Amino acid sequence: MIVPRDVSKAPEVRFLSGMSRVSQNLDQYLGNIFDEGEGKEASIHSIWQKYQAGPSAFSVYALRLGPGEDIVTSLLQFVEDKKLKAPFVMTCVGSITKATLRLANATASNTNQIIHLNERFEIVSLVGTLNKAPHLHICLSDKDGKTVGGHVISDLEVFTTAEIVIGECTGLQFTREMDDRTGFPELVISSRSEKYASWTMSPEL
Repeated sequence: MIVPRDVSKAPEVRFLSGMSRVSQNLDQYLGNIFDEGEGKEASIHSIWQKYQAGPSAFSVYALRLGPGEDIVTSLLQFVEDKKLKAPFVMTCVGSITKATLRLANATASNTNQIIHLNERFEIVSLVGTLNKAPHLHICLSDKDGKTVGGHVISDLEVFTTAEIVIGECTGLQFTREMDDRTGFPELVISSRSEKYASWTMSPEL
């Protein structure tokens, strides 16, 4: 006996229904970020163009820093020496004796959310993009295992060691431009091929 199939419950129908909701959400998002005078098709074309600075192959580098060395300064020097165009920190383990961090509630005009740490911490995580104005986030663990994290401002001084793995997107280039909406210099990603246009992403997201 052949039982009639309930098409409404078929996986492909559920998938298409989900994609329809995604499309509706995308339309709403586009309506919020584009001027009313721009058409829907132009908006969709524009936003997808922004994501065409990739994909890219990448190269991997490794760096070990010793006691007393500053992580941020050393990373920027490494990037300059290697002439890296689109570098990023893949992972880092080690320890530090001090750090200056900006917390999540800080703005360009409000520096009250900046903290200065002067004790021994284990580096739980360090990630971000590197160029002349690097955007790095770090998570640190103190002697009791309590963690603190934020945007790295400066003063990441190594206590024992810092073992860092650095990647570079070999087909892309990272620069920064001031964004009036955030008050911060934001990341601009472009293809090293002239075929693709650049696009920006806020580090505050």
